[in-house]
Amino acid sequence: MHTFFHTTDEVLGDARNRYFGRAFQAYHIKLKSFIIDNSIISGVFKIDYDGPARPRHETVHLGSIEYTALALLLAGFGLSKLVGLSIEQINMATLDRMSFKISSILCIGEVSFAIQIKESGRDNSSKQGSYSTFQLTVGFTTISIRIDHQGKRYHWLTAHQSLDPFSEQLYTIGYKKRTLKIHTITLNLHSNSIQGHVHCPRQYPENEIDGLSSSRSILLPTDALQVFGQLMQTLLYQKMNSNREQCPNIWLRRMDLEVHAPQLEEHCISRISFDKIKRINQRKESWQMIDLSGNVGTYRGKFQIAHKLS
Repeated sequence: MHTFFHTTDEVLGDARNRYFGRAFQAYHIKLKSFIIDNSIISGVFKIDYDGPARPRHETVHLGSIEYTALALLLAGFGLSKLVGLSIEQINMATLDRMSFKISSILCIGEVSFAIQIKESGRDNSSKQGSYSTFQLTVGFTTISIRIDHQGKRYHWLTAHQSLDPFSEQLYTIGYKKRTLKIHTITLNLHSNSIQGHVHCPRQYPENEIDGLSSSRSILLPTDALQVFGQLMQTLLYQKMNSNREQCPNIWLRRMDLEVHAPQLEEHCISRISFDKIKRINQRKESWQMIDLSGNVGTYRGKFQIAHKLS
């Protein structure tokens, strides 16, 4: 049996109060320190939040969008300082894949990071000619990320060509200025699946701001996560006959994201399904664990989430 909705707001409520709607825009990332020591970059971010309170006043913590924005920001630092790419080349580079597993929540405040390059070089399967893989540490979480980019052009970079890590970039402020709409939603509780149409209009002129993928107007990884998150919540709340206020906080445990090619069109289709649902008992509490997968345009995602059963 299929259920139809015009927008996710019909199920989830006002987007201004929801994390995957607009509340993620209330997180603010500021670089406090940046150190290069041999082949390792380390430093500290200050992350603040001035948005709406959680429905049950849970402690504010970083979510999938912040982890992804930080990973893409750090990958840009790595391409600049460890690989030697110019700002122009970094702006052309795109995410190929990233993955991480969260073992402990990360609250707002000062967050340490580290960047190590695992491998970098030409690859025939790369769309731009080269791949660079970085191991990133954000707080307690280790992230593996591979970037598709052009080969190194310069033996050394001028100050004008080199990325300033303390500058405002796409993944400090730019990604939060974007808006997208999910409409014409079809939900099937029998197959544990949901589909929606996505419209992500061009948000800013190309090359207006520096950062990974900023040279072209494409669907960003952070955009894709907005869609994954809202469709996941819509399917979960309908399946549980619940809502955002009643359902305990949904915790991300694992995320894998791949990009087959840049999503250039403003319109695309998104589909996700719950592949495995199980109930576990931990510390005298019952939890529901869900493995889900799907796509948003050219993005393919796999996630594991958990929430406490009331």
